[in-house]
Amino acid sequence: MIKQKKEKKIKTILTALVILMLMLLVTGITISLDIYGKLQQKTNQDSEFREWSQQNANRLSPFITDVNSLMSNYSYTELGSLASQYQSSITTLLNDIIKYNLSQRYESSRIEYTLFLQNLNLCCKYLELFSGSFDQNDLKIAILFFDSATEHINQFYAVLNNT
Repeated sequence: MIKQKKEKKIKTILTALVILMLMLLVTGITISLDIYGKLQQKTNQDSEFREWSQQNANRLSPFITDVNSLMSNYSYTELGSLASQYQSSITTLLNDIIKYNLSQRYESSRIEYTLFLQNLNLCCKYLELFSGSFDQNDLKIAILFFDSATEHINQFYAVLNNT
């Protein structure tokens, strides 16, 4: 009888252990799926980044037309003001771009877009300097940064179209 009670107790303990192990397994799988889902959410910002970057590129495109117009009308004071406004907007965009959690596929497009913004920002800086000093070197440097920004935005679209 004592042997039967011990066997029954052992069987009960083993059953409890099996149930406990199954519960831990189910809990572990649930936690793993939850973590995987959260990781997926972080990389799901690819489409948000794509939309954000294209909207802002479109928002910055009038800059070229505006600069050409102001230069041809010799409106250098307005040119400096315009460059300052764009520089402020671009600085905000440079702060925003790092907030996106992107998949590896989109990381190279972020790099190109960042380089585009940085070069455009420097272009604005030198246009602003030129508007105050009329130093041709400032204008030449602004043009170099503008050309570089153009290369990077073209590269950004090339990379983006391949993702």
